[in-house]
Amino acid sequence: AQSPLSLSTAGASLGLSQGIEAAIANPAHLGMPQTTWVQLRIVGLSAGVHTNGLGLDDYKKYNGATLDDQDKNDILSQVPATGLSLWSEGAASALAMRVGSWSVAASGLGSARGNLDREALDLILHGNADQPNWTFENSEGDGIASWQVALSHGREIFKLNGSPVYAGVSAAYVRGLYLVHADQVHADIATHKTGLTGDASAEWITSSGGSAGGVDAGLAWQAHPNLLI
Repeated sequence: AQSPLSLSTAGASLGLSQGIEAAIANPAHLGMPQTTWVQLRIVGLSAGVHTNGLGLDDYKKYNGATLDDQDKNDILSQVPATGLSLWSEGAASALAMRVGSWSVAASGLGSARGNLDREALDLILHGNADQPNWTFENSEGDGIASWQVALSHGREIFKLNGSPVYAGVSAAYVRGLYLVHADQVHADIATHKTGLTGDASAEWITSSGGSAGGVDAGLAWQAHPNLLI
């Protein structure tokens, strides 16, 4: 599961999380001394987007701009031969509560991934002047959505070099909402002066429902009151 802290710190929340955030990142941190005994979160939202090619700086540079041939070539040069991949993930916490070293949280999770064939971007940027026939065989995508309820607990188990070592566990009930996967995506397009001809096909795998249980465990050593390892 993701949280605003985990996304904004590129995963460093594994060591930074405290209080109600600990149940998501590392339940062992629930056993550490807390400044407040009770915490309640009504709504929490987080989202992230990742790509294997163009980044945020490129978007700011080219978005709305008039592209010349050099710009188009620069954009295409950043796309791997296997295509442009995009991943997105998000989480919505409907209710989360921590009381002492215990926490319960209900949340919804979702993620999506897609891959756009490099030839599709080439056609968009340069048109069909240099190549009359196009195939987009490296295109695919999938998405999944689910919700879960998790109960977490953490406590000190022993001391190492005079500093406490904590252990924690989270037990969750997970319910699937929807799964979709597009595979064997194929398009064959031939362009002519009078128009274009071609065909396209794809295999779609979909599923809904389903449930399962999950268990996560974690350890933490507080070598210094202000340092987690």
